[in-house]
Amino acid sequence: MASLIRILNPSSTEQAHQSEEALPNEAEQPEEPARPSGSASPTAPMSPGGPTLMGNANSLPDRSGHGASTREPQLNTTDANQLVHYNGRKWEYESYEWLEAGILSLNLKPVGSNSANELVREAYLQSDNPDQLLRLWKATPRPVYVPDPSLYEIFAVLRHREVKNGKGERAIWLQVQWTGFSKKDTTWEAEAYVKQVASGVLNEYWSKKRAKRTAKISKRVRPQRQAR
Repeated sequence: MASLIRILNPSSTEQAHQSEEALPNEAEQPEEPARPSGSASPTAPMSPGGPTLMGNANSLPDRSGHGASTREPQLNTTDANQLVHYNGRKWEYESYEWLEAGILSLNLKPVGSNSANELVREAYLQSDNPDQLLRLWKATPRPVYVPDPSLYEIFAVLRHREVKNGKGERAIWLQVQWTGFSKKDTTWEAEAYVKQVASGVLNEYWSKKRAKRTAKISKRVRPQRQAR
């Protein structure tokens, strides 16, 4: 199964490869926005903002049964800033776990219930209620994967752009949003790279683009009159 992790500080070999690819060569180049806090400088052009969120939890593989668990407790608090709405219920954020390198899960306690806590993938919570997750990380700094702080999970592809490199060869670049961060924290990545590490997310993006294109075409087709 392909990994959804992006290593933002590339090796010298990767840097050399990307320099050969060349960055998008258009009159309007993407500007560099804020990037995930604490990350190294990305190796692809970036642009702030983007269209409507394209991802959903069903497109992300469930990794809850794989890898070693690293649990970090949080302070026992009933602060309203620790409360989130997920799957139609209210939960209190108690702690987090890294079930796999760079894949963050939140330990949530149901509010007003004696039910057991649930371990929820960060990406699932972001798909269900992105505003709640971003508000949580604004009040409580988002955990950092200490073994390698440069690891992040691809959450969604927001848009694409076809460009030419220095050799005149066409290539597709994708504006990528990262799990745990807003649509302002995006980078531009080569389609070939995203296909390698997050094929499910990429397939979902292209499927939705094709569906929209088909809908537009069907609206333009005039219905034929029935013969009497």
